[in-house]
Amino acid sequence: MTMLLNPSPGEIFDRMTILRLKIAFGTVKGRTTKAWEDEQAELSKLIKVASIEIANIFERVKEQIDDKVEELYGTNLIIWKLEDKLRALPECDICTTAELEDIAKTAKGIAKANDRRMELVRDLNNLFNQPNSATGAVKIYG
Repeated sequence: MTMLLNPSPGEIFDRMTILRLKIAFGTVKGRTTKAWEDEQAELSKLIKVASIEIANIFERVKEQIDDKVEELYGTNLIIWKLEDKLRALPECDICTTAELEDIAKTAKGIAKANDRRMELVRDLNNLFNQPNSATGAVKIYG
């Protein structure tokens, strides 16, 4: 079952790439992936319904959509690996300069990749003529 009530096309594709990662890494680690596979199947149905409704748009920009989705997958993979790296860094009460620099560099990498992820979600929404989609993908800082 999907967790988004009214997802935009960009959010659907973003979630699909995350599910691909969860299924791939879960399988490698010997964990059950059924819930993620079920969610992926539900989202695939949603994409098929949406594709029927917007077939003309989809055909016109299919290559651009495919490129954005693959970049989104790669960006989510970068986030996944950076978060794993951040979790693997040693905890320290008094960190060395090198440790602090590594933590900062990794955290900045996550923020930069998340910014790119939101740009890609927005780009996908624009390809589907939904630039003002109610996505929650807008980042508010400070």
